[in-house]
Amino acid sequence: MRTRNYNYCSECSKEILGAWRGWPHKDAIPLLPRMIDGSCERCGGKEFIEPTSISWLNCHSGDSTGLPDYWILKIQPEPNHWGQPCIGEICCPNCTERATISQMKYSGRADELCMNCENCGVIKVPFPPLFTDIPENLAQDPWFKVVDFLQQNWAVIIHRESNVLVVFYDDCCGVFDEMAFPTYDQAVQSLLRNGFSKFMKDQSAQEFIGLPRGEFMESRHPNGRIYSSGRFWK
Repeated sequence: MRTRNYNYCSECSKEILGAWRGWPHKDAIPLLPRMIDGSCERCGGKEFIEPTSISWLNCHSGDSTGLPDYWILKIQPEPNHWGQPCIGEICCPNCTERATISQMKYSGRADELCMNCENCGVIKVPFPPLFTDIPENLAQDPWFKVVDFLQQNWAVIIHRESNVLVVFYDDCCGVFDEMAFPTYDQAVQSLLRNGFSKFMKDQSAQEFIGLPRGEFMESRHPNGRIYSSGRFWK
């Protein structure tokens, strides 16, 4: 499953998202007008939002603490722990129209990935395998973030035909997550915003931290896909 990533028109998206009420992965989320060559494909506007700024939000009536009455889609700078409604877009395999891939993170059970098609509804899809074919030149010049004593998370930016992919791995070359961004600059800014920096530009870090060595392979993180879910990403 190859997804495409877009930014969306800010003004149009506010209107469309504000009208949605439903349940994640039961009611299809709406398609949003894309930014094509810097302009909204519907209204021509220039202001945009990134898909990572869209979050699920559960709504309760009165003093209810049980199941929510419904869910909404909200634009907010800080993601919450429920996952990401707009991971990317694909062509629906049934009707070939645009469809949105969304992630829902549940408490006590595995994350869920679904395709949202306005024609065909909501269809559960398996998580695709993580990208592990990291070129040697990128592995020698990665981004890094110290997350614990003697423990780092690492990242590289992979250029693809329609977007870029940030691949995250641990000190043992275990790939545990990935996130797609429309452009290289947006990936860089997001990494910087979340505490990552270029390892080869940090001379002090190089004195006591070594680059990961070994073969890259998929490795499940104890807390799941901690970055793409929005749990530890802003």
